[in-house]
Amino acid sequence: MDTSCRSGSRRPALLVHLAVVLAVCAAGATAFAAPAAATVPSPGDVTAWSVYNGAGNIDDQFRDATRGPYGAVYACGIDGSNGTASGDALVVRYSTGGGQVWQYHARPVGTTSAEGDAVAVDANGNVAVAGRAWNGGNFDIFVFKLDATGTKQWLATTVGAADDFDSASDVVFDRQGDVYVCGDVDDGAKAFVTKYAAAPDPAHPLTGRVLWTNTMTARAGGEAWFGGLAVDREGRVYVSGARTAANGHPDCVLRKIRPGGGTAWTRTWGGPAHKGDEGDEVILRDGRLFVGGGSFRFGHRDDLLMLRYDTGGHLKWARTWDDPAHQDDSFWDMEVDGHGNAYIAGETYLSSTKSAGEVAKWSATGVRRWARYYKGANNARNIDYRSLEVNSAGTAWVTGIVRSSPFHLLAIRYSAAGKRAWTCSWAGPPGYVGATSHASALSGTNRLFTAGDTYTFPTLHDAIGVWIVR
Repeated sequence: MDTSCRSGSRRPALLVHLAVVLAVCAAGATAFAAPAAATVPSPGDVTAWSVYNGAGNIDDQFRDATRGPYGAVYACGIDGSNGTASGDALVVRYSTGGGQVWQYHARPVGTTSAEGDAVAVDANGNVAVAGRAWNGGNFDIFVFKLDATGTKQWLATTVGAADDFDSASDVVFDRQGDVYVCGDVDDGAKAFVTKYAAAPDPAHPLTGRVLWTNTMTARAGGEAWFGGLAVDREGRVYVSGARTAANGHPDCVLRKIRPGGGTAWTRTWGGPAHKGDEGDEVILRDGRLFVGGGSFRFGHRDDLLMLRYDTGGHLKWARTWDDPAHQDDSFWDMEVDGHGNAYIAGETYLSSTKSAGEVAKWSATGVRRWARYYKGANNARNIDYRSLEVNSAGTAWVTGIVRSSPFHLLAIRYSAAGKRAWTCSWAGPPGYVGATSHASALSGTNRLFTAGDTYTFPTLHDAIGVWIVR
């Protein structure tokens, strides 16, 4: 095990709803251990991990994570072995202590593999997972809901009219337990948001019931997609994404949808160059809407993008951030703290093969507070931040990947003022030769949970959840 911890400065024509059946596996054994070196943990230490290795010992990976009631954490992704095909969607619930509470596998009948790309949990511990399943020629969208014990409530699929590639990007709950999914169908022909009832279809047990679908059609020859969702207390939906404009390049899109599914308004933002802008995520905080994504500017290539709207659709400010070398900057995640400060994280390319992690903070009025870069120990310069967590006070945690040999899981904590409090770089548990982080969540009051994969040379991957001291 290579552990070093140092102190220092995430795309429809007509939507067809099909009844399908889940392939379910019983809970399996999960390794859980605490590193011998962490009996008296210091800030930034890996204190525990839980490895998930499917029965077929084929590639497994976590892709998204979230916190649920009472500090429990949930991770979704892929179980690479389901007995006769090439994979199931997987979701695992972990306790506050780090032990596995339950696991669930899902794959629609008639498909050969499935993956869970987004997970959400409501105040009662119900879980929704959205992803896609391979039907032999392309991907179909599917979403399933479980109760707090990990018992299936319903499952539904979405297939575009052309039966082309379909994709789900995000999933959220509202206060009534209804489920919303966004993405695109038919390889970007339409973007969509679908609302499912909390309870299954009375006429089709264990099948999700569609309440409404709102779509955005792409221009001829172009694409449209929705990437992020937010729902307010009255059931109004805000969804961000992009649609190809008349000049052939995408514009960032923000849409408000009424509780009944009708469009209230749609706003587009083309940026100073109108050469490629997109909204990958949206956050609603105290009547403020924040959209994060990317923007292309001449002479700057791709920049990080942050937009702030009110709920009436009025743009309050737009900010981009470019690295000093004016190379490509890639968006990965965003958060907003209790004071309305907005944070965005990703990576900036220093060359065609080298990158650094970057995170920036703006005030509620759009004033940039700080931006930080991390090139790694010994100036490794091959790093990206994949996930971002921020508490109400403005302390920020970023997790990601050090793409060295072997890959390392990376976690860093920044103070509200942007000072790096600690850095943890970890190459996985004993017997493994690398680890990565793809998503994270704050676990309780004193630990960060991050989910990804760990691997044995040369190609086999196991899903892993890791807990790190704040």
